[in-house]
Amino acid sequence: MLRDPVHPVSCRAAITALVVGLPALIAAIRELVKIIRAGISLKTRRAALALVVALLALAAVGAAGFILGSRWSSREIPESPRAEILSPASGSSVPALVAVRGIAAGIPEGSRVWLVVNPVNEPGWWPQGGPLVPLPPSRTWQQTASLGGAVGQRFQVAVVLASASASLEFERYLEQGTRTGNYAAQPLPAGTMPLVAVEVVKAGS
Repeated sequence: MLRDPVHPVSCRAAITALVVGLPALIAAIRELVKIIRAGISLKTRRAALALVVALLALAAVGAAGFILGSRWSSREIPESPRAEILSPASGSSVPALVAVRGIAAGIPEGSRVWLVVNPVNEPGWWPQGGPLVPLPPSRTWQQTASLGGAVGQRFQVAVVLASASASLEFERYLEQGTRTGNYAAQPLPAGTMPLVAVEVVKAGS
């Protein structure tokens, strides 16, 4: 979640309330001073007091509007899911085991972000390690990606947003691979959405 620093509707409401309420408060104070200082008739005094009460009420409405407008402007609003891969850079040569580092933010409750790899021009993806864990306050994450295939093979290294069910499929895939030693490439499950990807080349040892 990110704070909305300038919400146009709330700012206009707060400014309008301040413009209306502050002059009304000043006018009410002036009228009250006049009543105290002047020797006016009881009837006139009652009328003036009624005016003061009305101005004070208007000032109170303005103050309330200003406070509510200020609170509205600082409310938290949902942030759209986003991710970046900070390293490795796209086009770089990397070892078979490569440390991938990046940023992820705005992840909806119940969803996860995963690192997946795919040999370019080949079907199927391999989820890596487990769900990414962005660490506050920078929201950075790090995960090791394993690249099979021959030296010179190009790979897509991507971050995907996974729903709860898609994340569960990734976890089952990794559990089964641990048991059987078979990590065959799989299509991305339903409920995944690519957020960012880089292309790298597998280098020799």
